Amino acid sequence: MRTLWKLLTICMCTALSLMALTSCSFLPGGQPTSSSSPTTAVSAPGKMEGPGFGSPEDAATAFLKALQSGDLSTATSTFAIESFAEHCNYEEWLKRLSAHTSNDYLGSCPFPNSDKVGAAANIQARETFVTNSLLLMMESVVSPHLFGTGTNQYFNDPSKDIPAFQDQTQSDFHNFFFAGITDISSVPPESLAPSYTSTTVQGLISQQLPQWGISADDYQDVAMTFTTNGEQWVFCQSTARYNGKWYLLMPGGTLANVLGIPYNQAGFMQLGS
Repeated sequence: MRTLWKLLTICMCTALSLMALTSCSFLPGGQPTSSSSPTTAVSAPGKMEGPGFGSPEDAATAFLKALQSGDLSTATSTFAIESFAEHCNYEEWLKRLSAHTSNDYLGSCPFPNSDKVGAAANIQARETFVTNSLLLMMESVVSPHLFGTGTNQYFNDPSKDIPAFQDQTQSDFHNFFFAGITDISSVPPESLAPSYTSTTVQGLISQQLPQWGISADDYQDVAMTFTTNGEQWVFCQSTARYNGKWYLLMPGGTLANVLGIPYNQAGFMQLGS
């Protein structure tokens, strides 16, 4: 319950800043390292998602490159949004959960796609989920003191504590964690988690495919390693192929769950930590 209230608090507190965050770029203190990258995901007019990618690795790399330049709008567009909402199966979601839960919009298919309003609501729900996941990751990875222990943080001495808290936050975003990303490469999921290939894990994936509206051939977990600030990290994501193009599916996804990566880190984990 505390975790749910934490996420709902984030949704409300960031509502006014959401458009600004997703429409502009951060100005990191460091300079991004130039290197070749997949085609940038530029959303088509009226769409939130980009055109998709030729491979799961290309989608994940494009996401990291967007973060490197501080472009959250492009980062968001690497996720399936309209395509996810179009293909998600409302009945299968209900079957798998054996219930409809409050706030089921958090990552799922909360409404039937059988009419225009329900379909539009699913698009908005999906975009909200993706954006809030990125905002929560910013709290947890870019400026960890913001997330703290996962509960609201209160200031015992506001006159002293608030300036220090604000200075720390501003410093973290000025020295943007992702700006120094280099050496992006793909590694097999099983090299990080041998149990990923187990019957149990693969069975759990199979159970979820119908609710996402895809087959086994259209699903893949990816693990991308990279270096930043002298540290080696890994970025784990579930990806899906819709209409012949690959997109990021779930922040973190199955591999992140197997590795025990906290949900608030959206699939990011420092290696060797």
